[in-house]
Amino acid sequence: MMVIAVAATLILYAYWYTCRATALDEKEKLSKITIDYLNDDTAPRKMKDMAYFSYLGAGKWWFFPTVCLLAPIVLLLTKEKHPAPSNQLINKGDKVSFQDVMDSVVSVNMKRHPVISICFAAIAILLSIVAILTKVAFGGIKKIPSFSSSILHVIDFMHTLGKKSHS
Repeated sequence: MMVIAVAATLILYAYWYTCRATALDEKEKLSKITIDYLNDDTAPRKMKDMAYFSYLGAGKWWFFPTVCLLAPIVLLLTKEKHPAPSNQLINKGDKVSFQDVMDSVVSVNMKRHPVISICFAAIAILLSIVAILTKVAFGGIKKIPSFSSSILHVIDFMHTLGKKSHS
């Protein structure tokens, strides 16, 4: 029995180490991309703040699950009169776009916490389907909702809460 416990501990440690080592390389890439985006004069200030907040949250165990759980709720509750940042605003930037930063954030989270990320991504997809079906059932849908815009609303909301809590 002791041999099984030692083997399980070694396997768990090897898994933990492998996840951290691969995430470290991605975190370095994320740092470079984020610095390039923050130094870009053409990028909007609000998007820079959201990119910086996402950079700080990348690799934290709670960041990706929180975004995954809140995005379908925002998708359900957001009215069409609150426009999401357009693709032109998201892709604005000479060298690096906001989408590049967010892709790298997701990559860091997926490599650092793969099991948690996969589980919560699946939960987010299921909750989004329920949210869209609920909107359709109650006639509250005028156009096809954008999951990425609800994620941006969640990140903006979390960033605003963080700023207010530190004020």
